[in-house]
Amino acid sequence: MNDDILIETVKLCLALDQKSSDVYARFSSLVKIEELKRFRKEMSDEEMTHMEFWKRLVAMAENRMLP
Repeated sequence: MNDDILIETVKLCLALDQKSSDVYARFSSLVKIEELKRFRKEMSDEEMTHMEFWKRLVAMAENRMLP
């Protein structure tokens, strides 16, 4: 696979998780039911951990460290 395509793909994965985190955070701020608010906050936080993974992968891809 072309390195540029790999880098672009990994960056898209990062962008998707960023958007997911943002959406969950917004949903959390709008809901009045505490259990649902907590759930959506947890989902937002989980997406942030995914984002850390993708950020590391982006750096690795940019440094040609991925197969």
